Amino acid sequence: LLVGMSMGAAVSASFTAQHPSCVAKLVLVDWAPFPDDKPPQGVERIAMMFMREWESFGEAVDEVVMSNPRRTRSNVHARLLHQLRRKDDGTWTWAVDSGMKDSMAERSKEPPKVMWDSLKQLRCPCLVVRGA
Repeated sequence: LLVGMSMGAAVSASFTAQHPSCVAKLVLVDWAPFPDDKPPQGVERIAMMFMREWESFGEAVDEVVMSNPRRTRSNVHARLLHQLRRKDDGTWTWAVDSGMKDSMAERSKEPPKVMWDSLKQLRCPCLVVRGA
């Protein structure tokens, strides 16, 4: 069983399509290909943030709060404690494999057809959960 949420769901769907023998069941939480011709502005803005580095943790929190005003500052702070890492030079960046940063930014620009075609390749049962 492979479960992915948000960007993790996109990665899980892609992985499952490319490696069908590795996944018996798939759960996608709060993700689906974009219904229009391009991703919503918020998605593009967040994807470009993966290329960012911040001088301080507080600066990162400020930027993420501004990009997603529906979340409280305390919620963003708590989430970023798990999602950011401090580099040797003291700056802050996303705690993701550096080789994936470019890939994630590029994937956010994929046309919906690419994402839908990926889903069509799935050969295992797939549960889609929205609004979790």
